[in-house]
Amino acid sequence: MAKKINTTLNMQQHAAHADADPVDAAGRITIRLPKAEGQSDHVEVGLNGKLYLIRRDSYVAVPEPIVHILRNAGMEPECL
Repeated sequence: MAKKINTTLNMQQHAAHADADPVDAAGRITIRLPKAEGQSDHVEVGLNGKLYLIRRDSYVAVPEPIVHILRNAGMEPECL
């Protein structure tokens, strides 16, 4: 029963974000962070004890919460 509820909730969450960002089956979004002069070649983002190094000017697939963290930090990743 709990699995069915979780599946239903996940489907509703993905439906709510369907217009916002293209999410693949693994819950990842392909993004690109533009590089501006004076910025490092990568961005470090931590989520649940895991560190993600996101290379600028490259298309990378990241978990959906990483996109929200980047936006909350004032960055606007280009989503495919």
